[in-house]
Amino acid sequence: MKAPSPFTLALLAVCTLASLSAAQSFTVTDLGSLALGGTIDVSYGRALNNLGQVAGSSYTPSLVQHAFFWTKTSGMQDLGTFGGQNSMAWGMNDSSQVVGQADLANGLTHAFLWTQVQGMQDLGSLSSGSSYAYAINNAGQVVGEAIVTPTTGHAFLWTATGGMQDLGTLGGTNSTATAINDLGEVVGYSGLAGGGETHAFLWTPQHGMQDLGTARSYDPSIALGINNNGLIAGYSGYTILFQYTWGILWTNAHGGQRIPFMPGSIQNFPMAINNLNQITGEFNDNQGNSTAFLYSAANGMKNLNQAISSSSGWFLTIGTAINRNQQITGWGTVTLNNNLVNHAFLLTRVK
Repeated sequence: MKAPSPFTLALLAVCTLASLSAAQSFTVTDLGSLALGGTIDVSYGRALNNLGQVAGSSYTPSLVQHAFFWTKTSGMQDLGTFGGQNSMAWGMNDSSQVVGQADLANGLTHAFLWTQVQGMQDLGSLSSGSSYAYAINNAGQVVGEAIVTPTTGHAFLWTATGGMQDLGTLGGTNSTATAINDLGEVVGYSGLAGGGETHAFLWTPQHGMQDLGTARSYDPSIALGINNNGLIAGYSGYTILFQYTWGILWTNAHGGQRIPFMPGSIQNFPMAINNLNQITGEFNDNQGNSTAFLYSAANGMKNLNQAISSSSGWFLTIGTAINRNQQITGWGTVTLNNNLVNHAFLLTRVK
């Protein structure tokens, strides 16, 4: 048999590399945990800025969860608490300001704002109860939920000059703000009058809280992300097993539009949207198994596990944040030292 020519070998190598490049769109970085090799070696990536820094939470050697701040050069930093046991980070901006919730010594939980210089700042509450911060924009505006009575909580907007502002509800007793863009537009979800459904909302300083509606008249809806183009990502439907849940993309032009399902899935949960209008989240099959996805109008719904090397050892469960560089954080499972652990990850596009 004739041996292949050097040209043929080179062509085969180029084709092989092209095939690998097509299959592997992202590299995976394991962010580790605050208790590597410990009893509960678990971490969750929940926030990501355009510098590639990640915030989230991780179990510690004391078997409690603490908020963390991660960078490529310094690794994972424990942000501590307000004297209680647990804390979690939910949001972060490009100034490396992190927001979340931390337990106080008296058993309450308060929203916090953390910076590398000043550490953890208590943002207070709307009453004598607990509060939780879920997002921060590049202007330093923070949104979340604060308890107003023993049985109700309201969405809030916090600023350094104005403190914590109650954003009200859509007529019901409870509301939660989940995301804010750099224009100060806030999204979340609220109960309706009469104690019925929960609906996604958009709040603006000019118009207050507006009902975004739902996929079907009798379904609840929740908004979880908004970008600087005003596009809003969330979902509609019931989140219990065997019930359909539709991912929804709300736009000014078309209102709420369903995001396509992956084949075999019955639940889509978009978690975040970047300024390229790309969405990440998780989809579930009819057994409740969760898988991370990336969606765009141009490329449709993609299983993120098919976009990483098959030899990575990872299974990506959920994408929770995506930046303008198309980096994604979330969490998944990976085998370390013969143990299957749940760790936060950072996906980075292959250049």
